[in-house]
Amino acid sequence: MGFLSTRSHPSGSHEEQLVAERPWQTVVWDDPVNLMSYVTYVFRAHFGFDQPQAEELMLKVHQLGSAVVAEGSREAMELHVEAMHGYGLWAAARQAGSSEASPAAEGGLRLRLEADEAILLDGLVEQLSALLDSHSSTALDPDPLFASLEVGGTDSIPEDPALARLFPDAFEDKDEASSFRQLTEQGLVNRKLHDAQDVSSALGLGIDPGPKDASPIDVDITSTTMPAWVRTLTSLRLAIAARIGLNEESDHARLFAHEDTRGTVMVYDWLAAILDSVIRNKRRRIEQRNAMYLVAQVSRVPSGSEWCLWSF
Repeated sequence: MGFLSTRSHPSGSHEEQLVAERPWQTVVWDDPVNLMSYVTYVFRAHFGFDQPQAEELMLKVHQLGSAVVAEGSREAMELHVEAMHGYGLWAAARQAGSSEASPAAEGGLRLRLEADEAILLDGLVEQLSALLDSHSSTALDPDPLFASLEVGGTDSIPEDPALARLFPDAFEDKDEASSFRQLTEQGLVNRKLHDAQDVSSALGLGIDPGPKDASPIDVDITSTTMPAWVRTLTSLRLAIAARIGLNEESDHARLFAHEDTRGTVMVYDWLAAILDSVIRNKRRRIEQRNAMYLVAQVSRVPSGSEWCLWSF
């Protein structure tokens, strides 16, 4: 039964167990302020690491963007995160799993997924494609540009709440919203379908996603495919939220407590963790590039004007 189907996703499913059985982690993220020597000191003082261990973790934070510094119960990880915030470090608690992005060559990212995570994500993307196909009135043009420019669409907002969230009205006035939808909706459907195809192709599981072994899968996300990834992950979360009625922040705790929706909420949060990891690492690459540009500019400042940057 699919997460994007109109039926509920009960507790105790394989997908829920996949997420629920993992321990929690404390993750420390890189930031441009804290000194490497200070981060090393914090790791030694709070976690009791020896100098080589602390330095190894500090370098991982600095070079890769983040490092897992502790693992255990959620309550214990929350205490560690609180302590890290007290020291001024950027830290967060998350459930364990190797769905973590890291920098790759030529400005891209590499997303590492466990085999069962990759299968789960591929299945979700397949469900999203089926949902979009159900709302499409034409065959998908293989050329993404031509497909995105296709004119057509329905005359009213879809009754399906997931589709309604993916294709909302563009105007408050119903007549204007209808006219705009009839011109642009099909092109938007096509763009989302091509995005989903890009993600599915990157996962590379094909029509038979059965795991041949339990080895993690590394997925390269290039600067070209990055928009398709973040849009597809967001579309999945929007569709899932609409399907289970997660409309307000307060709905999250209520739906998580309910047996029929707990599994879906956990997968929804897992998708958020992947999306956050991808965006954080992409932002870090941009910050590194900007920092290099700033250093290059400062190196050209005439002697005696080194501190002009602080005069703003």
